[in-house]
Amino acid sequence: MAFISSAVTLGRRHLEKYLLPSTCQIFPRQAQQGISELGLPSFGAVTAKTWRGVTTIPCRKDESRSFVPDRLKAQVADVNSFTLELPYDAPITNSDVVVINGVRFEIAKLALATEIDVSTVALLREFTADVDVTV
Repeated sequence: MAFISSAVTLGRRHLEKYLLPSTCQIFPRQAQQGISELGLPSFGAVTAKTWRGVTTIPCRKDESRSFVPDRLKAQVADVNSFTLELPYDAPITNSDVVVINGVRFEIAKLALATEIDVSTVALLREFTADVDVTV
């Protein structure tokens, strides 16, 4: 068991150091809600989640694997799917939003890392506007 644990740790370090070339930010879908002094709901600013003390998380967006263009006739937006790989302990949930190079992605599916996985994998959806609607 100790051998497996050290191999997983080594794989995680290698992944973070060499195989995650980009960075992303993970935001909750909604801001934290509180109650104001008047008893009304108040919302704070949406801030990026932190991973090991920083808001930029190493990642790799795979544009070839899981790319599924989804388009209907007279559809106003295109939906593109991509696979995202993150460190095993990235603070991500199904309801979060991921921003990579200023582009917003929603999480369609999330496979959180178990104790023997080296990474967390998410299926992202990107919605792009298409104003050229022909019927």
